[in-house]
Amino acid sequence: MMREFADLLDAFPTRAIPGTDFVASSDKSYAVYKEELEVTSCINTALGDRAFRGIALGENYFRLLGLNATAPRICEQK
Repeated sequence: MMREFADLLDAFPTRAIPGTDFVASSDKSYAVYKEELEVTSCINTALGDRAFRGIALGENYFRLLGLNATAPRICEQK
Protein backbone atom coordinates (compact mmCIF):
# COMPACT_ATOMS: atom_id res chain seq x y z
CA MET A 1 0.00 0.00 0.00
CA MET A 2 2.81 2.45 0.81
CA ARG A 3 4.28 1.96 -2.70
CA GLU A 4 0.98 3.04 -4.28
CA PHE A 5 0.88 6.22 -2.18
CA ALA A 6 4.54 6.96 -2.90
CA ASP A 7 3.90 6.47 -6.62
CA LEU A 8 0.99 8.91 -6.44
CA LEU A 9 3.11 11.51 -4.63
CA ASP A 10 5.96 10.97 -7.10
CA ALA A 11 3.51 11.48 -9.99
CA PHE A 12 2.25 14.77 -8.48
CA PRO A 13 5.21 16.01 -6.41
CA THR A 14 4.05 19.63 -6.19
CA ARG A 15 0.54 18.86 -4.91
CA ALA A 16 1.16 17.93 -1.27
CA ILE A 17 2.11 19.85 1.85
CA PRO A 18 2.37 17.87 5.07
CA GLY A 19 0.72 19.15 8.19
CA THR A 20 -0.66 18.00 11.48
CA ASP A 21 -2.46 19.30 14.52
CA PHE A 22 -0.86 16.54 16.58
CA VAL A 23 1.87 18.83 17.94
CA ALA A 24 -0.73 21.32 19.16
CA SER A 25 -2.10 18.83 21.66
CA SER A 26 -1.04 19.60 25.23
CA ASP A 27 -1.83 16.11 26.54
CA LYS A 28 0.70 14.22 24.38
CA SER A 29 4.10 13.23 25.72
CA TYR A 30 7.34 13.46 23.79
CA ALA A 31 7.37 9.65 23.44
CA VAL A 32 3.91 9.67 21.87
CA TYR A 33 4.90 12.50 19.52
CA LYS A 34 8.10 10.65 18.53
CA GLU A 35 6.16 7.49 17.72
CA GLU A 36 3.59 9.42 15.67
CA LEU A 37 6.35 11.20 13.76
CA GLU A 38 8.00 7.88 12.91
CA VAL A 39 4.71 6.39 11.70
CA THR A 40 3.65 9.36 9.60
CA SER A 41 7.06 9.99 8.04
CA CYS A 42 7.93 6.42 7.00
CA ILE A 43 6.58 7.06 3.49
CA ASN A 44 9.35 9.61 2.95
CA THR A 45 11.83 6.75 2.45
CA ALA A 46 9.86 5.60 -0.61
CA LEU A 47 9.68 8.98 -2.36
CA GLY A 48 11.80 10.07 -5.29
CA ASP A 49 14.01 13.14 -5.01
CA ARG A 50 11.53 15.70 -6.38
CA ALA A 51 8.63 14.57 -4.17
CA PHE A 52 10.90 14.25 -1.12
CA ARG A 53 12.28 17.76 -1.56
CA GLY A 54 8.83 19.21 -2.15
CA ILE A 55 6.98 17.39 0.61
CA ALA A 56 9.43 16.31 3.33
CA LEU A 57 11.86 19.21 2.99
CA GLY A 58 9.21 21.87 2.44
CA GLU A 59 9.91 23.15 -1.07
CA ASN A 60 6.17 23.04 -1.90
CA TYR A 61 5.54 25.26 1.12
CA PHE A 62 8.29 27.68 0.06
CA ARG A 63 6.70 27.97 -3.39
CA LEU A 64 3.21 28.46 -1.93
CA LEU A 65 4.48 31.36 0.16
CA GLY A 66 6.43 32.84 -2.74
CA LEU A 67 9.77 32.35 -1.00
CA ASN A 68 12.92 32.24 -3.09
CA ALA A 69 14.22 29.05 -1.48
CA THR A 70 14.83 25.48 -2.57
CA ALA A 71 15.41 22.26 -0.73
CA PRO A 72 18.73 20.46 -1.29
CA ARG A 73 19.03 17.52 -3.68
CA ILE A 74 19.77 14.63 -1.34
CA CYS A 75 18.48 11.48 -3.05
CA GLU A 76 20.57 9.41 -5.43
CA GLN A 77 19.85 10.10 -9.07
CA LYS A 78 18.58 7.09 -11.02
